[in-house]
Amino acid sequence: MFKNLKFSFFSFPSFKMVKSRRGSSTATRGRKSKGKAPVRGESSANPQVSTNPILPKFIDAKASERYTSLLSKSIIVQRPASPSLFDEYNLPLVKSCFEKQNWGHLIHIDLPVYHDMVLQFTTNLRKGSTIRTLISRVNSTNLEISSNIINTIFECEVPNPNNFSYFFSLDKWPTVDIEEVRAIFNINFKQASEAKTTLLTPELNILYTLVTNLLLPTDGHRTELGKMQLYLIFCVFKGIPLDFGYLFCSLWKLFLTDTRKNIPFGKFLTKIFDFLDVPFSGNKQFPPYFNKSYIE
Repeated sequence: MFKNLKFSFFSFPSFKMVKSRRGSSTATRGRKSKGKAPVRGESSANPQVSTNPILPKFIDAKASERYTSLLSKSIIVQRPASPSLFDEYNLPLVKSCFEKQNWGHLIHIDLPVYHDMVLQFTTNLRKGSTIRTLISRVNSTNLEISSNIINTIFECEVPNPNNFSYFFSLDKWPTVDIEEVRAIFNINFKQASEAKTTLLTPELNILYTLVTNLLLPTDGHRTELGKMQLYLIFCVFKGIPLDFGYLFCSLWKLFLTDTRKNIPFGKFLTKIFDFLDVPFSGNKQFPPYFNKSYIE
């Protein structure tokens, strides 16, 4: 679905990469002295760090222009859920669904969003050498990340790719029984656009909100259940593991083709920057915690 994308080619003198557990990358982690990303409750003072003076902030003039246009974009809020959320609201179904997923722990990640660093990453973002690779630059640090590296960073390793879901298309249904999807939601629809979140039970609505907030961030409170969203919920219920790294990279590439979308990820980029030793700078903001009233 990305074959019509056009990108300018440029050279990066040195990429910050990591060696994934599957051995697809060759470089190793670097500077450990720069510290970790702040956690909630720490001082709000911004770290004083120096950046590489050799590399400019933007990779080219086009990226600089794009940065200005992105200043008006919103970063979709990824709300962390406290570990006690499921017990507090008596949500055994939601709890069991996340426990059997290789990415269930992502809902508890509580990190701030560095707005300017996210804008830099988005501005300089380019397609990598493969469909599973992204290239960018943040604070004068060149980055090349792959789906394998993402899975390593977020501890969502894919032990057997043949058993994992790689589907990412908004145009057609994957090879699953649509009747099973209807049965899970206990609603009848002929097309995905006919399925509405208002028809879901409260617990299913919470599950839907958490999954889409993490894996397929959407703008605002949409009532329509899209094809991909329904499929993700189907995977959760059936215990089908998801390749989170692939979804992450694919969604960023989808963002590049649609300028109307808001920026999909914020706090997850903070974890990536920290792992790749990108120096932190600028203001940070913690997203509010997810709670039941969020969807009521």
